[in-house]
Amino acid sequence: MALTCTNVTLRKRVISNGRISLYLDYYPAIRNPNTMKMSRREYLGIYIYANPRNEIERNFNNDMLDKAEAIRCMIKFVPLMAQKSLPSVWNKNPKPYKTPIFLKPVYEGENVSAYIHYISTITNTKTLHLEGTNYVFYFKVKNEDVAKGYCMGSSIGAKMLLKIVFKPYPVMKETVSNLDTKEFYKDPISLIRTFDSLLK
Repeated sequence: MALTCTNVTLRKRVISNGRISLYLDYYPAIRNPNTMKMSRREYLGIYIYANPRNEIERNFNNDMLDKAEAIRCMIKFVPLMAQKSLPSVWNKNPKPYKTPIFLKPVYEGENVSAYIHYISTITNTKTLHLEGTNYVFYFKVKNEDVAKGYCMGSSIGAKMLLKIVFKPYPVMKETVSNLDTKEFYKDPISLIRTFDSLLK
């Protein structure tokens, strides 16, 4: 069973000095595009009084809760038509899902945008329970209808995959050929930034 991350909840955590820290709770866990680590929590750096003593502190708490809720509402997942799988030697142009899937925007360029699709898998048998989370990076060129997958959390043969993915875009041939895959996995979105600049 695959789940799309659409649940973002505002939560509170009691900390020192009579304060409460506000954070966002993602379910399932998401991969931070900056650190590439899986996490369910994103601390907002917003604090409220645990036990407000007067009207000023109560008003402050209400203002901070409104601010945190506004941030939670800005976390958006965009419904897009996207390929069901990454391209391969056997299937260079995978079919799209029949209905849109929810993708999180991570880069908005003039010509191309990048997205992440967080996935969670659960397998249950009589003697085993396995849970796994991963992600797929997608890009979508402005005049195209379907987002194309170009990177999965752990993928063998990344350069071969990228050559297949970007074959319809000759401007990317040299960039993909000279790609350092270790650097690419540190920041997969950088490739889309380069792609965007080359399409100008």
